[in-house]
This record gives sequence, C-alpha cells and structure tokens, in this order.
Amino acid sequence: MLQRLQRMCLLGVIAAICSSTQLNAQTTFGSIVGNVSDPSGAAVANTEVTLTNLGTNEKRTETTNADGFYQFVNLAPANYSVEVAKTGFKRVLRTPVNVQTGTTSKIDLPLEVGAVNQTVEVTAQTPLLTPESSSLGQVIDQRKTVELPLNGRNPLNLVALVPSVVPQGGSMSNPNGQNPFAWGNYQIGGGMANQSMVWLDGSPVNGSYINITALIPTQDSLQEFKVATNNLSPEYGRFAGGVVNFTTKSGSNDLHGTVYEYLRNKVLDANTFANNSNGTPRGAFTQNQFGFNLGGPVYIPKIYKGKDKTFFFVNYEGFRLRQGQSYTETVPTATERTGDLSGLAKAQGVNIYDPLTTCGPGPGYPRPCGPGEVTGDRLQFPGNIIPANRINPTSVKLLNLYPAPNAAGTVTGTQNWVSNSSQGGNNNETVARIDQNVSDKQHISARYTYWGNLNLPTDPFHNGVCQDRCTETFNTNNFVLGDTYSFTPTTIMEIRLSYQRFNYDRTPETLGYDLTQLGWPAANNQQAVFRDLPVPVINNFDTNNTFGSQGAGSVIIDRNDNYRAAGTLTKIWGTHTFKFGAEFMRMTHNYTQTNIPTGIFNFDPGFTAANASNSAGSGLGLATFLLGYPDGGSASSPALVAAQQFYPAAFFNDDWHLSERLTLNVGVRWEHAGPWTERFDRISYFNPTEANSALLAQGITQRGNIGLVNTPGDTYRSGILPDWKQWAPRVGAAYQITPKTVFHAGYGVFWLPNDVAWDTSPNNDPLNSYSTPVLSSITNGVPACFTNGACSTASAVTGTGAYTITNPFPGGILPPPGRSPNYANALLGNSFAVNQLFNPYGYAQQWNADIQRQLGNGFLIDVAYGGAKGTHLPIDSPSIDQVPDQYLSLGTALQNSVPNPFFGKITTPGSSLSAATVQEGQLLRPFPQYNGLNYAGQGIGNSTYESLQVKAEKRFSGGN
Repeated sequence: MLQRLQRMCLLGVIAAICSSTQLNAQTTFGSIVGNVSDPSGAAVANTEVTLTNLGTNEKRTETTNADGFYQFVNLAPANYSVEVAKTGFKRVLRTPVNVQTGTTSKIDLPLEVGAVNQTVEVTAQTPLLTPESSSLGQVIDQRKTVELPLNGRNPLNLVALVPSVVPQGGSMSNPNGQNPFAWGNYQIGGGMANQSMVWLDGSPVNGSYINITALIPTQDSLQEFKVATNNLSPEYGRFAGGVVNFTTKSGSNDLHGTVYEYLRNKVLDANTFANNSNGTPRGAFTQNQFGFNLGGPVYIPKIYKGKDKTFFFVNYEGFRLRQGQSYTETVPTATERTGDLSGLAKAQGVNIYDPLTTCGPGPGYPRPCGPGEVTGDRLQFPGNIIPANRINPTSVKLLNLYPAPNAAGTVTGTQNWVSNSSQGGNNNETVARIDQNVSDKQHISARYTYWGNLNLPTDPFHNGVCQDRCTETFNTNNFVLGDTYSFTPTTIMEIRLSYQRFNYDRTPETLGYDLTQLGWPAANNQQAVFRDLPVPVINNFDTNNTFGSQGAGSVIIDRNDNYRAAGTLTKIWGTHTFKFGAEFMRMTHNYTQTNIPTGIFNFDPGFTAANASNSAGSGLGLATFLLGYPDGGSASSPALVAAQQFYPAAFFNDDWHLSERLTLNVGVRWEHAGPWTERFDRISYFNPTEANSALLAQGITQRGNIGLVNTPGDTYRSGILPDWKQWAPRVGAAYQITPKTVFHAGYGVFWLPNDVAWDTSPNNDPLNSYSTPVLSSITNGVPACFTNGACSTASAVTGTGAYTITNPFPGGILPPPGRSPNYANALLGNSFAVNQLFNPYGYAQQWNADIQRQLGNGFLIDVAYGGAKGTHLPIDSPSIDQVPDQYLSLGTALQNSVPNPFFGKITTPGSSLSAATVQEGQLLRPFPQYNGLNYAGQGIGNSTYESLQVKAEKRFSGGN
C-alpha cells in the first residue's frame, strides 16, 4: 500500500509538470498590485489597467474586480508604467514603477473627475514598503550591484549587506584560490553555512556536491538580486536558512554597452616581516579584471528588426591573478641529511636511541636487558649520529627533493627556509541571453552561462609538493529556458527547464609518478588507483618532535549534473491569488577522491626514544624517518561512484487580500529529498542488532553487521530509507496599519537538502573508499622483524625483514571491496562511517514579526524579530563504538593486553585486531570487531536562533 501511494505521489508530480505547472519559477519575478478608487474613495470596478515595460514596450492589461483591486504577476524586474483610463475621469499614468526580484509593489491609482483626454502623471518613487508578503529579506538593486566597491567583483559578497547574513571562511573574496565551498559559505537566518540556496533566473545553481554553489554570476551581468532570510512562501524548498535570488539583465529597445578593466598591482603593497628579515624581495602581485557587456534589440540588416519583439544581452568577464606568497618552512640541513642529528637533538633537548637495541625477554627482542635496564630500554646512538649504513635509501631520495636552508631559523632548528612562491589563477565567464515577446500573451527567455575557473598550484620548493592545493579546474555550464503564457489576464502559466553541469578536477603535479623510483615494488604502480609521490612534510618538528608526511596532493574528479523541469500556474480569482506548482529535479554525483593515493606516513619519536613503551622526553621524528620506520599511516584507494538523487515537489499557495489593508499568505509544500542511490548499488548500511555475517560464518556470534542495499535486508537502493512525509506548511499575514506603516508576521517549515550531509554520499561508503594501513611494529615499538626473532641490520634497512618505508604495503595497496562476496571480511578490523537506515531527515522552523515604517518617499526603517529552530540536523560521523561508561572506572587497565578472540578470524593487514593479543578496552566496545564505527551524517543535531534585525534604508535619488 505504501509503495502504491509513493508511486501515485510521484505520478502526480510528473503530471503537474507535464501540465505546465512549475514550482519556483515565480521566484525570479515580481508583482504590482493596487486599488483604483474615485475621488470619494469608493472602489472603481471593471476598469482596465494597462502595464507597459518601459524598456521593451511589452504591454499587459488587467481589469479591476468588484473591490477595485488589480494585480500584475510574473513580471520581470524592470521599470514599468501603470495606466488607467475611464470615461468621466482623467487618465492616470504612474511612471516609473520599479519591479524588483521576488517583491510585490503596491501602486494605488486614485482617479480625478475630468475628461479622459486629460492626463494626471505621477512620477513618485516606488514605495519601499512590502504590504503583501510575510517573509523577511532585502533586494540589492542594480545600482548597488554595479557601483558598490567589491575587491574581486564577487557579487555574492553583497549578500553580507542583508540583516541575519553572516559570512564564513573565505566567502568574502574572489573565488579564485578558495575552496569551492567557500563560494556559498554564508549563514542566513540562523541556518548553517552552505545550507541555503542560490538561484539564477529562476533555477537553482546549487550542485549535489555538498550543496555547492556551482556558479557565481559576474557583477556586470546582473539586473539585481534578492536575499530572502525568513519564512519564504511554499514556492521555495530544499534549504534551511535563506535564498539568494539573482536575475540577469535582458536587452531593451535601446542599444547599451560597456567595456571595462580593473587593475591592481604590488606598487603600494608592503613586504612581509619574514621576507624583510631574510632579505627576500617583495612578492609579485598583479590582478586584472576585464570584460564587456552589450544589450539591445536583435537587428539583422534587411532581414529582421527586433524592436519591441526580440532582445539580446551578452557579457564576458576575465580575471587574472598572479601573486607571490611568502612561505617559512623547515628543511633538513646538510649535516642532518647524513644522519648527524647531534645539533638538532641538542636544540630540542633530547637524545636518539637505536630501535635495533631494544632489550627484553625471549626471542621477540634483539637483546636481553642488562643490569639496571627494564624491558623496552634501548642504547643511544653514539653522539646522536645515525651510522650511514643505517639510513634508509628511500628516505634519502625523499629528503633530496627539498632545498638546503637559506635562513638562520630558530634556536630549535626550525623555520630555516624562507621564499616566495607563485600562486593565483584565471577566471572566464560568458553570459548570453535572448528574450522574445512572441505575442501580448507569451514571453520566452533563454540564458546560457559558462564559467571556467583555474587555480594554479603552489609549489614553493619546486619539487611537485603542493603546500595548499595543486592544480584545480572548475567548469560550470548553466542553461535556463523559460516560457510565460497568459491564457487570460487572470490565468498565467510559466514553464522553466534548466540544466547545469559542474566539473571539478584537482590534479597533483606528480600524478603518474613511477613508484619504483623509491624502491617500491612494481606491483604498487598497478595497485594504486592514482599514483602519486608520497613526499614527507618537514616543517612540523613540533613539541613532540613528530615527523609526518603527506601525498604530493589530493586527487578529485567530480561531475555533477542537475536536470530540472518545473512550472507554476497562477489564478487570480476575486480577492484570491492562487498558485499551484510542481517540479522534478534529477541530480547526479559522479565522483572520486583520495587525499593519500600512495600513502601518508607518520614517523613518531617513539621508535628512537629511550624506551619502546615510554617515548616521553626522548627520540626524534626525523631520526625515525631516516631509519625508515613508519609507525602508522595508510593509502586510500577510491572507486569512481555514479550516484544520484531524485527531488519531486509540489506546492499550493493563496495570497488572500481580505481587505485593502490585510493580506494573508497561506500555503503548503510537499517535497521528497530523495536519498542517495548508486548505479551499481555500491552502498552499505549498518544493522546494530543483527549478527555479523563474516564472523558468524567462522563460528563467532557478534552483533553489528554491515549489509548491502537492494537485498532482503534493505529492499530499497539507498543506505537511508526515504521519508515520503516531508510536508512544509507556510502561513503569514501583512497588515498595512497606515499608508506608511506595515506589520508582518509568519511561520514556516523547511526541509534540508539531503546532500548537505557529506558522509552519506556513496563515495564515502566503506564499499567505495578503502584504506590500506601501513604495516609497522606490533610489539611495544620493536621493528616488526624482531617479533619472530630474526632480523639483521641489513634487512632492517632494505625492508626485506622489517616493515620500512621502502615497502610499506607488503600485501599490496588494496582496492575497495565494492559488492564483492568477501566485502564483509574486508571491512573487519577497520574503522569507518556507516549509514543508518532509519536516519531522520533534518528540517528547520522559521518565524518572524516585523514592522516597517516609510519616511518620505525614499527612507525606510525596518525592525524585525526573526527566529529559527533546527531539528534532526545532520552531524558528521558521531561515534557509536565507544567503551561504555560503566567500564571507564577500569582506567589504565583498559590498555592491558589480553588474548584476542578474533585472532585468525580477522586477517586485515595492519589491523590491531589481526594480532594474537588486543587491548582489553577494545573487547568492551559495543562492536569490538571494528576499530571504530561512526554513523554517517546522523540526524541528532538541534539548533535555536533568535535575532533582532534593525535596518535603515535610504533609496538613491538625485544621483546620490
């Protein structure tokens, strides 16, 4: 029955779309409403009102109802004239009336007795009051958009002008060089960052890659935009916070064009302190931003004259940035590279010890303990110098990638290299729009935007190691087609189709590196999905003397597609304005990522500390690295997933003009934020009560099982079951207390988009992202070859007997298990985030109370209270496998080694659960067969938000 109901709902949504009703198409438009009255104030019914677009001469007519009320809806932002002519009265012309995105302007037209050939022309400014809507927000008009100074000319920065908007991270800058999630990283109306929506010409530009804002329009292509921050109408969905609504320019009957260039350079810039102190010159800085726009009627000599009919607009903008970034790093000295660490050890106040001299009982240790020694004690390297024959050849190759010191550094031997490195990138964006007045009933518009963004790599050492990110390329293709048709002046339909493709690639400079050059087995070249150079990071001689490493740069391949069909039908019936709408969106997410394609390695001072069990106060990470003994790390092998979400929605809204002063906004929205599916069903879920299938097959009953979707355990194809009851009521009221004072209040429910919880994406599923651990010592810090009592100095260096950086993955770099028959065995002993089948969907409630007071024609005071409450907000990866509280009183006893009941059953290379013994605390966990479990994007978060928002707005006038 439930499945039948689900199918009926989906068919209903599709049918609504096919009948040309669209959700959200109205969001790019504005409206004009008002009353026509005679000199006594009585309503003038059945009177024709004419609206004219001053730029394109497009005309529409309406007839007042019995209350003298008229309204024009689905109006593109522009300047209009409103005219009424009736026998016995003078003709009234109100011009210009400025229509803004998502805003309703009230223009009352009082008639005067006289001849109809007499004209009363009113040129007052459009009122700033919004007496028809109960939502909060603000329009950033064309003059603000174009003339306010913007460093980098990013129009999204102007969002910060609106009350309740809080910029986060790198959002307030040019997108070049920023993380792609910084582009839309704004908290709006109490919502979390990157949970709002950005629209361009009536269609969303958010992609399914964590709800990314995949397109930033150029400043010169915009007509204006509106930021709606609280209790939007049911036309809006799939967000928790606010909506930024951009509208591009369109052509008019007059030809207009602009050519521009903005240049910045280093002439007035100061040098950095580090550069000055080391004699390094000021880094380069040149930023160019240039472009043109052109718009007007389409005119083809002797073929077509498009005045009043066909209009075009074209914009191109380029951006080029080249700058020098100052870097202060730590590099090994020539002496340290030979193994002589006496100077560094003295500066750090430590000594280094030989792990091959660890003492202890039995054959698992190189030597027995002498008088006064305890198990794990080691002998110091004489003079804190590592003999040349003990230095690992792979370590030498990696260290030789780095330059020699060029600065004195600190007393602890750090920060001894300073230089500038080039960074920057390019942006190119092209916008082309065409508008066609087919008739007085139909208007068609189409717009295509291409945005290309290149971030250059930052490689200060010129060795292929990117300090921040390596080369990044972003390309967005966005197309929108809209068709508005008036069946009658009171029945208006709009269809909107859109498509967007977002490409994102992050590419290391050393991608394709031949790993045999490091002495690694040739098989690793085939096993690594993306071969890369695992270069050490040598600037973290921190207080623990740790020496870490990273890959030379992470790899990302991302292809996101948004397909959307939507429509609205507006019916004006007496004092009611009904809107019916629906939409259907398909979002794809073809993605793979690894930050450590061929390994990340840690070199802890513990391997060169005085005692294998107690490394405090001795040892150096650099010494451990020179010996080639990683104490941990892993390599990540990703799968290329083909994921998608479906998003159907429908809504109904009624703007009921109960009187000339009071308007009620009542509506409801139904939507379904479909959970992720994957083309090959490579998605898993976790059942905490079911017996683990992999262990059960080996005779061990242990609860906690990883299951597969599209199986009897989960007949749906997603790791989270769908929620078909996502209803979102919206109510509000607007009351015009006086002609200059308006009161608003409203309440609404808003459901979050499902892709804001990153960990639930199929590319993060343990079936598709698998880490092969680095094999290291498994007994009290002794190199692994000694655990069986046979290891020579030569084998410890070359890796033939010990696990060293020369062969850190002796079992190979393992691929992700996918839906292979042994997937459950491959996951044993690992740690990862799992899907929760009954994960609740997140939503927010918003409410507001607001009073506006207009002073004169161009000054507005707005005081509002805005509140919001988030429920079931996704929290990335909370742990579900912690030691229960009742066992915490055991204290250090939790670390005692006890026999491992999973020995021989769990064979995951490098996992502590594959050893003969295990810590007692591990066995007390709820699911001891794993090294840690987390619920991906679990909906356990809640939030509250309350704000007092005070806004004073002065409209530009007289050129000011």
